[in-house]
Amino acid sequence: MRIQEVKFDLGYVHNDAVRILKAPEEMEAECHEVTDLLNVVMKPESLIALYNDMEVGMASISLGGMRFDCGTKIASALQGSSAAAVFVATLGHEVTDLYNKLNGAADYLKAYWLDILANSAVDRMADRIRGQIAESVSLSGLQATSNWGPGYCQWQLTEQRRLLDLIPGSERLVTLTESMLMQPMKSLAGIIGIGENVKYHVSNCADCTLPYCFYKSQCR
Repeated sequence: MRIQEVKFDLGYVHNDAVRILKAPEEMEAECHEVTDLLNVVMKPESLIALYNDMEVGMASISLGGMRFDCGTKIASALQGSSAAAVFVATLGHEVTDLYNKLNGAADYLKAYWLDILANSAVDRMADRIRGQIAESVSLSGLQATSNWGPGYCQWQLTEQRRLLDLIPGSERLVTLTESMLMQPMKSLAGIIGIGENVKYHVSNCADCTLPYCFYKSQCR
């Protein structure tokens, strides 16, 4: 995890087309310190399973003998997919332990920055997985969509368990709470559609229906 990536996510890194914004010195120092801590403790791991039986309906998808009610927006984004990659990625239990340690010591500002930094890190893991899938399938003349998963748009978290069941060995990396949240807390599961005429969007934010979201204001 690099500090430049985080500053970009927060809007402090610019290119020639964007007005220059300078990060406050206090934020710079805090981010550097917590970034160093995160880089020491995190142990990124991921698993990917490929399926060639993808079917996309109006508001659902089917693969691996399972049907998922993902909602109309996600189904539309996956239209044209004949195959799919299902993945799970995590930064490891050590990040959760560090977050709890900082909160336990009442170091709430560092815990806050750790939360933001870890979110950025796991999102970039998903980006890299998507990039690897896209590069691999391009050899066969295929393309890959953005990644989607339970919790996006109308896709209910209750289907998280069934999605993870499609990934052999996923229980080694993550477990689910009763409310279907993944542990370690900085983990992500999703699906990437594969097909000849699928579309990829740099950001999924345009398809999001949440009225208030920090990340939507930062999407690019």
